[in-house]
Amino acid sequence: MVKIKITMNRSFSLVRSAPPVLLGVVLFSIYITTMAPGLTWANDGSDGGDLITAAAIGGVPHPTGYPVYLILARTFQAIPVGSLAYRTNLLSAMCMTLASIVLYALVAQYLAAQGRQWPQFAGLVAGLSFGLAPLIWSQAVITEVYALHALLMAVLLFLYTQSKNMRHIYRWRGLFLGLSLGNHVTSIFLIPIFVADIVLDQSTSTRQKWTVFLNQSLWVFVSLTVYLVLPFRASSFPPVNWGNPQTFDGLIWLVTGQLYWDQLLIPVSSFIHRIAAWTSLLLENFSLPGICLGLMGVVYFFQRSRFYVCTLWIAITFSLFSLQYDTVDSKMYLIPAFLCFAAWVGVGMDGILGLVDRRLIVKVVLGTVVISFMFINAIHVAPKVDASNDKRADQFVEMVFAQAPSQAILFVKGDGAVFSLWYYHYALHERPDLFVVASDLLHFPWYLETLRVTYPVLNLTEPFPWPQTIIEMNLGLPYCYVDTANTMEIDCVHP
Repeated sequence: MVKIKITMNRSFSLVRSAPPVLLGVVLFSIYITTMAPGLTWANDGSDGGDLITAAAIGGVPHPTGYPVYLILARTFQAIPVGSLAYRTNLLSAMCMTLASIVLYALVAQYLAAQGRQWPQFAGLVAGLSFGLAPLIWSQAVITEVYALHALLMAVLLFLYTQSKNMRHIYRWRGLFLGLSLGNHVTSIFLIPIFVADIVLDQSTSTRQKWTVFLNQSLWVFVSLTVYLVLPFRASSFPPVNWGNPQTFDGLIWLVTGQLYWDQLLIPVSSFIHRIAAWTSLLLENFSLPGICLGLMGVVYFFQRSRFYVCTLWIAITFSLFSLQYDTVDSKMYLIPAFLCFAAWVGVGMDGILGLVDRRLIVKVVLGTVVISFMFINAIHVAPKVDASNDKRADQFVEMVFAQAPSQAILFVKGDGAVFSLWYYHYALHERPDLFVVASDLLHFPWYLETLRVTYPVLNLTEPFPWPQTIIEMNLGLPYCYVDTANTMEIDCVHP
């Protein structure tokens, strides 16, 4: 009897672990197949060169610094496979895969607690609908911070829907909230959940609430010390050193993203158009059947619970932020909202299975149709997000290096151009004879200081060294203007 019981328990455990393992294997395989083999401009990934280079050389990337990402990216860069950029891309693929698995666990656990019959299948549907959504897929195959952001948000969502009796739950919540803030500052939108979860708990006394609040806040603070990585990195004056956060003012400028404050509010007249674009993006990522399932999950099968309070709050706050943030990549801030919508898709799927014919064969056929539709749709999505053949960044840099004369000053405009050249010049140490100058950053004192340390032979004395001033101060050196704003071109002048 003991042997039979042990065998049954093992079999049951294998059955329970099969769906998340299958989900992870399928998604990671898809991501690896469509992942960029090196530096890429695909899927709005022009920032990749900045992040890869900063992680590799001990530098500081563009605001808000992303210290948690830097640490993990540097760890992945030590993997002995592929190019430096490829290893960093692997981090995105792994994080997005894990985010989908955590989402599976969230939905499956919530439905199991409700006594539902199909929690694992619903979790699988939720994980696939999230992982195969075009926006999500696009960020899983390039170097960017959003895959890690999705993972940390999924973990926090899972933790905040758990019972308070879970061992060390407050410690884990505080720790991961701080880490999430250390990767992307928009995680600040979770602080109301952090506070409300404690204040509205009617089962604890005021004294206990203060104890919990201080305990959780302590762990937030502990994990936020990761930001000390930034001034430590800046102290070596690396060639990529945004804000030079050795000083308090520099650190605040970097971490708070002051560079982008003027983009935080769009005109009211544009808001309606952004809502229409948001609706279109939702349809593009989840398809009409997926939207129907998601709406049923959040409306028809709604119940007062931590699950719905947390998912609704995250979906609403991040959607509003994305709608009013006036940047070309504002849609990336919808990723946490899409994480929640995918959870509702899973709940809707479970609800539909509970409403249809009680015969098992009918439920199996319906489930098979839904999964099949997801993969058929993925076949159509793949060409739009596939970064495996994107060679534009490599070709651009090869063209610049081939045409740039020895000892030339390169005045570079455009994020794609600047960050690509940084990657090859600083991280891969190619064409060390060149002077790479980001024209759009010349008005920042911290950037002038970085250039002086990086290129001590270059004359950069006052007044403000605009390109023409630098040329006049360094007579005898050839110079080139490099721009990707309209076309990939380089225009060089020999003295």
